[in-house]
Amino acid sequence: MYELNLLPYQIKQKRQKHLKNRQYIVYAVIALCLLSSALYVPHMIEWSLKATELKLKEQIEKNSKILAENKSINQETEELKSYIEKVKDMTSRKVIAGDRIRNLEKYVPSDVILENLNYTKGTITINGNAQNYNSISEFAASLQTTDNYRDARITNIIYNPEQSRYLFSISISYTREERK
Repeated sequence: MYELNLLPYQIKQKRQKHLKNRQYIVYAVIALCLLSSALYVPHMIEWSLKATELKLKEQIEKNSKILAENKSINQETEELKSYIEKVKDMTSRKVIAGDRIRNLEKYVPSDVILENLNYTKGTITINGNAQNYNSISEFAASLQTTDNYRDARITNIIYNPEQSRYLFSISISYTREERK
């Protein structure tokens, strides 16, 4: 009977050994899990941070493009506003040349031919030719009798023998305030 008692003790010992081995395996698995998570989690965090950083850089790049475009549009808007102000200023001070030379033909004698008419900065310059010297003087005197052309002055008269005509220039200055 003595042997009978030993047998359960060996089984008990085997069983305890087996349970200890299982515990060691469980501890080893837990240790491996903790170790791998301790190594893997920082890499996961790093990858996550890199992905976030990349997204932020893309967003910053998009925003910088938008800011550059916004700056360009604002600058263009300011240029357009400045241009509009210049145009408004010019149109408010603008004198239409047509208004200045309207009814000029009434004062031109029949033998006077107008070749060129320039309007610049408040001065009209008339170039032409005539067969008769007196026609040029008559033309200038007719202009001087009007309100619009009172400052008309003959600046040049030259006789052209090839054409048998007098070439002349008349300058008309506007001293009064220009219409708005």
